[in-house]
Amino acid sequence: MKPRFFAAALLAFAVARPVLASGGDPAAPADPTPGPDAQPTPVDTGVGLGPDKPALRLSTGTSAEFQGDATSFELSVPVFIEWGITQRLTVLAEPRFKYVTYQGVDTTYGLGDLVTAATFEFVHEGKVAPALAAEGEVKVPIAMNGLGTGKPDYSVGLVARKSLGPVSLDVRAIYTFVGSPTGANLSNTLRGTVAGEWQVSQRLDVLGEVAFGNGTGGDVTLLLHRGEVPESGIEVEGTVGLAEHVTDRLKLVQEGSYSSSGSKRGMFGLEWDFGAASTTLHSWTNDPVD
Repeated sequence: MKPRFFAAALLAFAVARPVLASGGDPAAPADPTPGPDAQPTPVDTGVGLGPDKPALRLSTGTSAEFQGDATSFELSVPVFIEWGITQRLTVLAEPRFKYVTYQGVDTTYGLGDLVTAATFEFVHEGKVAPALAAEGEVKVPIAMNGLGTGKPDYSVGLVARKSLGPVSLDVRAIYTFVGSPTGANLSNTLRGTVAGEWQVSQRLDVLGEVAFGNGTGGDVTLLLHRGEVPESGIEVEGTVGLAEHVTDRLKLVQEGSYSSSGSKRGMFGLEWDFGAASTTLHSWTNDPVD
């Protein structure tokens, strides 16, 4: 075949190819129905750190948390910064200010301890299997005016997360190696939580959690400040709350909790996401160890 005939045949094939693909009608659009081997488009469920997450995952927030019983009251104002460094690794830093009073007489306030944490998701969420992540926390003892033990705490844990339509479930177990100050023998703690978030509408979520654990229960700050050694025991706490998505980036959260020890806790918080949906390390119903 001469070169000019070969070029003419190639040009004719290029022109005729889309017509043949559309069944002979050059104006007919391509068939939008996916074939049997087509892969579904990934959907961002907001749970886990899957490969469909945006590159930037940075969020910050603060809250006013108050708890107390018949004899004591505590106000805590934490500020957290959370950064999803990679699709699997997320880190968090959370300093806080604390105000503690006992029977309205013994009062102290100032900077509390600094909590740092990291989580690594080693299994992404699948159609059936949950996302699995390992997490670790370190409490850095920088508290002033006796608002901490003066010793670091170290925590390790495992988290499983699963999205079931509008409901997201979070199950975790965390073991904490508690640092004991001089004159006290604080026991290590094992804490488990089962939390859920139900997306009622585009703007409103309902939150719930049941937490249980053994070891030195509750916040030991006030007891140590009074020179008392806290007792070890089993404690169960229930939490309910609401989260309002004011905008795509701003979220307001309010919660209330009651524990088997008789302690009550309330929280009002806000969270701002700089790049995308919030990451997974910080959870309002799963505050880091304090």
